[in-house]
Amino acid sequence: MVTLQDLKELRYLQGEITALAEREREIVHRMTYAASVPAAARVKGDDGRTGEERYRDALEQVQESLCQRRLALAEKEAAVTAYIGSVPDSLLRQILTLRFVDGHSWTAVAHRIGGGNTEESVKKAFYRFWAQEIRTRQ
Repeated sequence: MVTLQDLKELRYLQGEITALAEREREIVHRMTYAASVPAAARVKGDDGRTGEERYRDALEQVQESLCQRRLALAEKEAAVTAYIGSVPDSLLRQILTLRFVDGHSWTAVAHRIGGGNTEESVKKAFYRFWAQEIRTRQ
């Protein structure tokens, strides 16, 4: 079930997903060049593994953790996006998309929709819609 907080966080989710993907690329790059560690790091430790192997394992764990976080965020983004797409009213879908997906201010939403809409009218339309959503969920 999508909440108002989920809608408000959507724009930030998109940014976080992008940042995590960049971090993953950085980790892959570091793993690619892990072989260039100094020879001293290739000496086997008590566990029979080299410093290079331990380093690569640690990077793989970081990569896996980032990947899991990115997947969880992408699933949340998909759920919110699907919710917006399921709204039957075209005007409200536009309001939701412009405000929560694209991150526009209420003034910009009204301007983009046009038709004499004002900041107050699109904001009111959304909050009336949202109040109705809450009532139908109960």
